[in-house]
Amino acid sequence: MEQNQNESILSQDEADRLIAIGKIIISPESFKMPTFGDDKKIISLEDNQAVTSFRVDIQFSRRSNSLKGNYQLRVHSNVSLLRLDFNGPSHSNPDGSKVGGNHLHIYKEGEEDRWAFEPPRKSFSEFNNAARILQEFLKYCNVLNIPTIR
Repeated sequence: MEQNQNESILSQDEADRLIAIGKIIISPESFKMPTFGDDKKIISLEDNQAVTSFRVDIQFSRRSNSLKGNYQLRVHSNVSLLRLDFNGPSHSNPDGSKVGGNHLHIYKEGEEDRWAFEPPRKSFSEFNNAARILQEFLKYCNVLNIPTIR
C-alpha cells in the first residue's frame, strides 16, 4: 500500500508519546562506542513494557581534528522521531529559516523530520566528545539504563 504524500506516517500525538516513553537498551552490558571509521552502529531499545521496538543509529567521523556526525532515534525501523546532527552544515527548514551546524530534528506530523531546531542547551552541553554527545542524546530520548560510554 503506497502512502499518500500528505498522509503522515504517525499522528503527532503518537510520535510525542513514543518520544516520551521510557526506553531501555536491550543489552547495555555489551554496548561499546563504535570506533572511528565504523560506518554505523545501532543500539536496540524497547519501551519498559517491551511493546515497542526502537533503535538508535550512531554515525560519526573525525577529520582534521573535527568531529562530525548524527545520532537518530527510529521506531518501526524507518520512522525518524529524533535526529541530532552535530558539527555539520547548517539546515534549512521548509519555511526557509536556518539553524546552525548543531541541530535537532524532531518528528512533525505531515513533515516527518524535515524541521530542525537549536538543541536545548540544558540537554546538550558540548559537541566535541562523541561519547558525551551520545549519552546526552540517549537521555533526551528517555533511555532509562544508559551505560557509561567511553
